[in-house]
Amino acid sequence: MINMATTSQISGLRIKKLNIASIFLDFIYSGRKIMPSEKLYFAEETLYRIGNGSSSRIANVRDREIDTIQINGIEVVKANGRGVSLYSREGLDLAPLSGWVWEIPPNYKFPVGLKLIKDDSPLGHYTVAPAANMPKSQFIGLLEQVALVCKKAFKKKA
Repeated sequence: MINMATTSQISGLRIKKLNIASIFLDFIYSGRKIMPSEKLYFAEETLYRIGNGSSSRIANVRDREIDTIQINGIEVVKANGRGVSLYSREGLDLAPLSGWVWEIPPNYKFPVGLKLIKDDSPLGHYTVAPAANMPKSQFIGLLEQVALVCKKAFKKKA
């Protein structure tokens, strides 16, 4: 993103003007509609992932969750805000999903190369996406680092 900040000097005071689009909001394509989202480095709340009895399956990236391109024969994940779903407790309770719920502790700092996006819709939904275009194998490797901190919590019924 182009940094839209400019700095002026007036009577010894530095004034910084910022374009609101460069501060917190980023418009991403999700499904069929465009929705605003907030980019985060970490979430202050516990986040949840639906997995199975033996794994959070956070590194199980489905083709429909990401967009890829081929570069020199390597499958590359596009950094367009699409990725793997996580939920807040409120979002988890609203989601019509079932399976074993795995927790990511509050204030967990995601590995460099990943960004956490708090989506406006559906309520309580987050996306873990690549911060820059990267090989799919690298994206999966970073998600496997997140899987190391996941703790099995409880079984949810839809």
